[in-house]
Amino acid sequence: MIIRPASEVRALRRIGDTAPHSAFTDLVRYAGHWFCAFREGLSHLSDDGVLRVLTSTDGRSWQSAAVLAQAGVDLRDPRFVLRPDGRLQLLAAAATGTPKRFRTVAALSEDGHLWAAPRPVGEPDVWIWQAAWRDGAMYGIGYATREPRFVRLYRSEDGFDLRPVVRTLFSGGYPNESGLVFDPDGTATCLLRRDGGTATAHLGRARRTGSGPGRTWGYGWAGRRCAGCRTAPSLPAYACTTVRCGRRSAPST
Repeated sequence: MIIRPASEVRALRRIGDTAPHSAFTDLVRYAGHWFCAFREGLSHLSDDGVLRVLTSTDGRSWQSAAVLAQAGVDLRDPRFVLRPDGRLQLLAAAATGTPKRFRTVAALSEDGHLWAAPRPVGEPDVWIWQAAWRDGAMYGIGYATREPRFVRLYRSEDGFDLRPVVRTLFSGGYPNESGLVFDPDGTATCLLRRDGGTATAHLGRARRTGSGPGRTWGYGWAGRRCAGCRTAPSLPAYACTTVRCGRRSAPST
């Protein structure tokens, strides 16, 4: 059942503008602080992307906590992962070459300020967009950045050795970015962006089987085009999941 709760923007505040182009944010509450990660570069598709991490105690005043960079690599779209061992993890994409090839990378931090160098995880040309932990394992959904297009479910017991669990989770309509969250009973929910065909998002659910989400997912039409999919749990004690996404819109001409 899809419920559309009302939302209202109460405040809008700029927290970072040190680069010509800043985009692709993620936000997490960790160790009593807010952390916001995003890409900085000369432009949307420039080859000089680095990952900036900002931190705040109150959500109003923000300071730079870290910058992650790799020579000759465009680092893109950071995603925080809260780990059960108390460390904070970042997933991102490393883009290289012309045309660009993509490889998922991961970095760890003990405090959100000092980060290990990003290292490759998963498979080449499959971008693991977001991940979540459940019952001692991390699950992530990756999408093929080259033909044939598909999304794939991965599982890892350490957050780095990501291996396919469902090799083709979905393949219609150029599926790509996704959000993944677990209900308290272990049910997995995935919000999936698609850019082909009708370009509408899909919402998938999978019941827990054994130690993780099953191989059979039920997908329904979410009815809207969405971009930059994220999911976040809401009110876990009440077995309720809130999934929010943003979409681009422009006035008709």
